Order: sequence, then structure tokens, then C-alpha cells
Amino acid sequence: MNTRNLVGFVVLSSSLLLSACGDGQKSQIDEALATKFDTNLCFKELKQFPYVARPKPRDWLQPMVDDGLLDMEERKSKTNSGSEYIYTMTEKALKYSTNEGHFCYGTQRYEDVEGLPDTDDGFKPGMQIPVKVIVNREITADWAEADVLKNKVQTGEFILPAVLIFKQDGSISVFK
Repeated sequence: MNTRNLVGFVVLSSSLLLSACGDGQKSQIDEALATKFDTNLCFKELKQFPYVARPKPRDWLQPMVDDGLLDMEERKSKTNSGSEYIYTMTEKALKYSTNEGHFCYGTQRYEDVEGLPDTDDGFKPGMQIPVKVIVNREITADWAEADVLKNKVQTGEFILPAVLIFKQDGSISVFK
């Protein structure tokens, strides 16, 4: 069975299981999971600028320099005999950064959930249900398609673990 058929089977199985818990609860579960899993995909290494690399420049940053998103300055290191490379964000890069200072290249979107048990009464407050969440990761920045970034960026479908917790007030918490 290839990956596409497997994912189709998983989605169909999840849909059949969820039909027992009702459309209202299914949409509430989908909303809680989308809130938790819909996000920007960002480089963990680039949390703050200027970014300093020693003793040589970072090859994986070159596509961003080439595209005018980062400026790179080489200078003599004050602490050793080598050089250091200082990367700063340009004005053009602001559309790829978040308020938290992350530098982003794509998006992750919630697709579906699997592993919900079949229940006639719905999910009761206090229930904790481990599930698998299907997300789709997509590159939205052209420069992120560079070969040198293949080990840094993620694209395609992924299955991630989570736990749904049904609360007394009717809301659902999601823990990754």
C-alpha cells in the first residue's frame, strides 16, 4: 500500500469513527486541533538577529543572502584569530519574520485526526484521549526550495502525536 492510499485509508477510518461522536463534537475537535497545529514553519536557529556564525559562514543561510533577505558582514573575531560572520535581517525579510523574532519559510495546517474511539455517548468531561494528528507542511518561500536547505525545511504530510482532554466547561485542550 503506497503512502497516498494509506493516508486515504486513515482519513476514511477517522471519518467513520468520528461519525459516532456527532458532527458538533467533530467540528469542536477539528477546531481545537487546528488552533494548536496550524502554525508557521520557522528556523529554530534564527530566533534573534544579528545572527553570528564562527569560524565560517553558514552555507544554509546563503539562499537568504542571495535573495536579499539577509545581509552578511565578515569581520575579524575579537576572541580568536578567525573570522566571524554577522547576519542581519533586511527590510525585505520582515514578511518572513514573526513577532517572536522567528524567521519562517512555510506553513503547517491541520488536516485530520485518527485514533478517536467509537463512542455512542460522545466524549465526557475528564476524558483524555491520545490521538494521531495529520498535518500538511508546505514551503511558501521560493528561496526555501534551495538544495542546501533540504535538511532544514520540512514539507509534505506528517503524523504527530497529541492528547485531547475534554474539560468540564465543554472545551477541549490539546497537548502535543
